[in-house]
Amino acid sequence: MFENYKAMVLGYFVAKYYAMCEWFDKTSGQLLEKLEAEELHENALVVYLCDNGWIQSTDRNGYAAHSERSPNEMGTHTPILF
Repeated sequence: MFENYKAMVLGYFVAKYYAMCEWFDKTSGQLLEKLEAEELHENALVVYLCDNGWIQSTDRNGYAAHSERSPNEMGTHTPILF
């Protein structure tokens, strides 16, 4: 998947991020198909949860200095209600 984006976007880390998004989409579809095949989908609650990501930079291993990299940083708090 990474190779699909490497030449299309600006930088290695952006291409890696896009490839991860595609991978997540693909594997989420596989999960939903498996739940349906096992007839578990009727009473299943599938929750997708993410925060707003990180600030990408090419000079700090892909993370900007004030990016979210640990649970101790305020931007990673994500409220959820089921």
